[in-house]
Parts: sequence; structure tokens; C-alpha cells
Amino acid sequence: DARFDAGTILASGTFDTKSKEFDIDANGTGIQLNRLTAFARNTGGVPQVSGTADITAHAKGIFTDFSTYVVTIDGTGLNGRDAGQLSLVGRTQGGQFNLSLTTGLLGQPQVITASVNLADKLLPAKIETNFENADLTGLFAALLPPGTGVAVTGRATGRLSAEGNLYDEDEGALSYRGLRGTANFTNLTVQVEDVQLSAVSPLMVQFSGDEIFFEKTQFTGTGTNVLFGGTLAVGPGGRQNLTVDGQLNLRVLNGLSPDFFLAGTADVAVRVGGTYEAPRLNGSAAVTGASLSALITDQRLQVSNIEGRVIFNSNFAQISQLTGNMGGGRVFVTGGALLSGTRLGGATGAAGLDVLLVFT
Repeated sequence: DARFDAGTILASGTFDTKSKEFDIDANGTGIQLNRLTAFARNTGGVPQVSGTADITAHAKGIFTDFSTYVVTIDGTGLNGRDAGQLSLVGRTQGGQFNLSLTTGLLGQPQVITASVNLADKLLPAKIETNFENADLTGLFAALLPPGTGVAVTGRATGRLSAEGNLYDEDEGALSYRGLRGTANFTNLTVQVEDVQLSAVSPLMVQFSGDEIFFEKTQFTGTGTNVLFGGTLAVGPGGRQNLTVDGQLNLRVLNGLSPDFFLAGTADVAVRVGGTYEAPRLNGSAAVTGASLSALITDQRLQVSNIEGRVIFNSNFAQISQLTGNMGGGRVFVTGGALLSGTRLGGATGAAGLDVLLVFT
């Protein structure tokens, strides 16, 4: 009987030290879901969930021989980030372990099925789920870092499947890194703040434990027409070769700060190379006819008719020249900023800018 901050687990059973045969019953109550990420070797791509779960399980077999395993799992839980009720059912039949997970993360009950061949020492597995106008609001809430402040919703229709080996012979341990899969969406809409973006159908994505490959995916919407494709690294050992080109509605950035409001469009060209451990970023963004409203202490600063171009890489952003109208005059900005922390989550650094105000 173990009681700890993450919940309570009560287990009983037998284990033969000579034959390695085991027969164990376990009950877990109030298990904190956010503690589960501690068991992932790479938590960077693991959604941050919260809430509690209750699990009942029975397992027997020979510890060193997966083919002898007989496992039964039943569980329920509640995700604290509006994921709704969770239920888990697992059964072993004929050397095959079948698992069914039902979640309310996507608004309506979403069923995810998985099967594992216990007769094969590499534990080949297959995972499948279908989306039918699924609400993506809860999913984005789980994926986005806490405190981001950006309102993102959406809906999707399509299918996701993955298969591969769960046992890594090189590491001698269980791992999800051997899974490979595809996601095929016939309909996908995403709303960021008040800007709705729609994917040009069909949208095809291939993924593995360390990379995601986009097959020239295009999103369109008011003031937006962005085409991106290539490979994005999401785990150690992953390689980067991603391109993003097109026009972006600047209003999608308004949620990043409650004190800044942007309007207009930007022509962007971004290239991401390197690896997951050492990404290389470079690109440019050009604006024409944009506007900015900023609340500084108790004063509101407004700049209109903004034109200019910014060139950037992983370490530095250079403003070749940025002009705009402010307070009846004209503002000219040049300079740059040293950046650090270029991974998602924000960049910090020191800036050196020259600002010239001309009033007529």
C-alpha cells in the first residue's frame, strides 16, 4: 500500500524468483496525470495534462517472456484542462493486447484503439483513431505552454494511424520512438484569436518519434496564405528542414501580449535547418500598411502606415528600416537585437535601436 502526493496505489500478488512467473493485482486512485510526463524520456513534445485517474489492473505471466503476458486494465480519469471524462479498457486475447481509450478531449467522445503483439519480442503495435468534425480547442489547450495567452480553436475531420515496435533492442527498453504514422485531414480549420485559417485539402502529415514531415501544407484565410513543408524535429536525433512562405495576418499575434495590438499583413519567408539539439533559423518578414497600438504605463502609443523589413536568424534580428506615422509625424527605426532562447516559449536578449521622429 503506497500513498504519496501523486495518488494512492494498492498492489498484491506473487512473484517466483526462479521461474520469473508473476501474478499481480493493482488499484490506483487519485493518480495525478501531470506526474506521468516524468516517465517520458523526452517531455518536450508531451502535452501537459492535469487532473486525476483511477486505474484497476491485473497482470500475469513470465516476466522475461512478453508472449506469456495476460493483462487486464480498466480506468477512468478527468483531465483538468477541459478534456472531459477519460476511460481506459485493455484486454489480452490470443497473445494480442488490445487497448481502447475514450476521451472527451475533442468535445465529443473520441475513441483511440491500440493493439500490441505480445508474441513478438519487439512488441509491434498499431494505433488508430478517426476524427469527425472534432473540436480541437481542448487539444490546443493541452499542447500550448501555460500562460501563452493565445486563443486557439479549431475543428478537424480525418484519420490518424501509427505502427511500429515498442521494444528498442539497442536500448534494451520500451520506447515510443519506433512508432511511425500518418495523419490525413480532409477538413481542418484553425482559429487564432479572431482569424480563421483553413487547410487546403487534403492535408497530409507523416510523423515519427523524433520528426514530423509536412507535405507542402497550405493554410488560407483573411489576409493569410501560408505554404509550409519539410521536416520539423520534435525529439533528440531529429533533423530540421522546414520552409514557411507566404502572407500572414498580424492579428494572429495579438494574444501574445494584452498591451500590444497589431493589424495588417506581413510577407514571411522562414527556413529551419540543423537538428533538434542545434536548430538553425533564418528568414525575413516584410510589412506594408500595418499598424501598432501599444499601452505603455497609462499612455497609448499608436503607429500607423508601418512599412519595413526584418531579417533574422537564430541569434540576431536586424531591422533594415522601419517607418510609420505617429503623433502627426514620421518615425524611422533601424537597428537590431541579439536573441537567445529561440525555441518556442519566447526569445530574450539585448536590443540596439536608432529611432528618429520627424514632425511636419
